[in-house]
Amino acid sequence: MRTRQLISVSIFAITITAATLAGAEERPFCGSEEKDILLGTGFTDTVTAPADIVHEIGADTSNFGVGGLVTGTVRGSVFAAGQVARGGFRMFVGVMDILTAPFKD
Repeated sequence: MRTRQLISVSIFAITITAATLAGAEERPFCGSEEKDILLGTGFTDTVTAPADIVHEIGADTSNFGVGGLVTGTVRGSVFAAGQVARGGFRMFVGVMDILTAPFKD
C-alpha cells in the first residue's frame, strides 16, 4: 500500500515539475504569468475569496428574496472554494517557477 502511495506522489511531483519547466506559454491554466506575478495573482485570489460569499448573498437576496440568503451562501461558498483552490495552485506554480528558474534559463 505504501509503495502505491509513493508512486502516485512521485508521478504527481514529476508532472508538476514538467509543467513548470515547460514554460509559461505552454500552461493555459496560469496564462502567460510567471514567477512573482503568478504569486501575486494567486495571493490576491486567495485573500479576496470571502468577498465572493458576500457578493453572492447580496445578488441572490436581491433576485430571490429571503431564500437568496441560503442559495447565496451555498453558491458563494462554492465560488470562494474554487477561487481559493485556483489561487493556491497559482501560488504553487509561481513558487515552482522561482525554484526551477536556474534550470530553465
